[in-house]
Amino acid sequence: MYCSTITCCVLSLRTSTSFAVKILAGADVKFAEKLSFKKIACLLSLVLFFQTISFSQTNITAVEYFIDIDPGPGFGTAVTGFSAGTTIDVSTFNLATTLLGVGRHVLCVRAKNANNAWGYYDCRTFYISGPNTPITPDPPPANITALEYFFDTAPTPGSGTAIPITAGTDITLSTFNIPTTSLSTGWHVLGIRGRNANGTWGYYDVRRVYIQPAVVPPVTPVTSPIVAFEYSIDADPGVGSGTFSIPVSPASNTVDLVNQNLNVGSLTLGTHKLVIRGKNQNNQWGFYEVRNFSVCNQVPTTMSAATAITTTSFTANWSAAAGATSYQLDVSQDNFATFVIGYNNKTIVALSETISGLTTATTYQYRVRAVSTCASDYLTASVTTLLTLPTAQPSNLNFTSTINSLALTFTAASGSPAGYLVIRKAGSSPTFVPSNNVSYSVGDDVGDSKVAYVGAPPAFLDAGLLPDTEYYYKIYSFNQSGVLYSYLTSIAPLQGNRKTLAIEPTAQPTNIQFNSLTHTSFNVTFSGASGSPTGYLVLRKAGSAPTEVPIDGTTYTTTVGTDAVVHNAAATNFSQTGLTQNTSYLE
Repeated sequence: MYCSTITCCVLSLRTSTSFAVKILAGADVKFAEKLSFKKIACLLSLVLFFQTISFSQTNITAVEYFIDIDPGPGFGTAVTGFSAGTTIDVSTFNLATTLLGVGRHVLCVRAKNANNAWGYYDCRTFYISGPNTPITPDPPPANITALEYFFDTAPTPGSGTAIPITAGTDITLSTFNIPTTSLSTGWHVLGIRGRNANGTWGYYDVRRVYIQPAVVPPVTPVTSPIVAFEYSIDADPGVGSGTFSIPVSPASNTVDLVNQNLNVGSLTLGTHKLVIRGKNQNNQWGFYEVRNFSVCNQVPTTMSAATAITTTSFTANWSAAAGATSYQLDVSQDNFATFVIGYNNKTIVALSETISGLTTATTYQYRVRAVSTCASDYLTASVTTLLTLPTAQPSNLNFTSTINSLALTFTAASGSPAGYLVIRKAGSSPTFVPSNNVSYSVGDDVGDSKVAYVGAPPAFLDAGLLPDTEYYYKIYSFNQSGVLYSYLTSIAPLQGNRKTLAIEPTAQPTNIQFNSLTHTSFNVTFSGASGSPTGYLVLRKAGSAPTEVPIDGTTYTTTVGTDAVVHNAAATNFSQTGLTQNTSYLE
């Protein structure tokens, strides 16, 4: 804290905070609950730390108590029956109450360390009654009429520095300034106590503060890279004495230990504490931090892929874990910084859970752990809800054929989908169905098919095909936002098929002959063309030569325009019957 003033955080004071214990007059006081001195030990060690700027924690060597009036450190009644240590737990001790009157009293306890330094006291309220005297209810709280503060040493009540207040049963000191010009640089203890309308001063409460020099020029903090960590389990053995070490190479100002594997030795099942601190290049150790962790022999479950994914829901699935009686499920959309309402350690007995009411096109993380007498590690997965699906498929598919390509056109779907995915297969209809949130590219092999087109215009040229081959197509509408895709598969896609043209022959047949003429028939023969074409289309016209030209990609069986089709086959001979006598036919 800066030396000119101290600005305190919110500090609430009340006229009384107590618990009552009924004790017969003249008897010894024996508390049924354990009075733990861990809090005293912690407070004492922290206070001593701030006074001596020492990282070490010294043993508690003495404990004393007083009732109602503080005789001063070292002049209370000693508590015996414990061994010196950094933490003292006095399970039961007896209080002589023969000299105490009937009514409410205050028991205070403090401790001394091996450096002969006494800590601040901690107090509890109790009640003394006669054999047949009921406990008297607390009187109405009296207003707090005065507050005072002191530094480091508690003066006689009423001798501290006054804090201006407005009288009341509850006083909140949101912000008040305390001058510190008379204090030396370093750690100090600030004590505050109050007096009620009856003229009675309460017990003090303390806070630790640090005083810096009055004028501190702005400087850039000098950092020293971290070179090592040390850690221990359940207890701090002292600076530099950690049970395990973690070297840092190369040294760094920032070290991420999130994925660090720690050796914890052989631990019992249950909750434990990890105590860890770091050291810089100047050989200075920092403050330790403590994190709780648990040791559990419950095997985890195995995650399965999410199913039934819609725009607002999905189903999380996992397998049974040996020994588990239930499972805990978390669902989040910010890597578990916050949780979907109702899904923070939700207990589930089944092996799946449907999570609904979610946001469209949003990625969610979910994790599951198996629970028996303890909980296993989490296993985590993620899933993305769907974009809004298109409402219709395109229609009216048309083809234009060449030897190595097919030009496709179709009518756009209603509802203006973002685009169309076209799947192609040679010889038979494709069986592949696209998956949501998967991006497909032209030329991708997908199951038994290929992707022929991905785009918004309802027309494209499918080139690089084989001649004389039947190709089958399915066209799906889809919506897209970034890397998210929703394909309409609940409605049948637009389908169609067309054959590419065969390679054009290189020569025509020759030497056409007519023989076996009768009044209504004759036979036709000709020499096959070089290059072995697949077949021959023969047109006939009475009275003059045929003039029509066949169109590629068209199958003819009866006529080509005004000319008759009399032969469409691979054979180089055929018969003509049913003709009109005395008529010239040209072929």
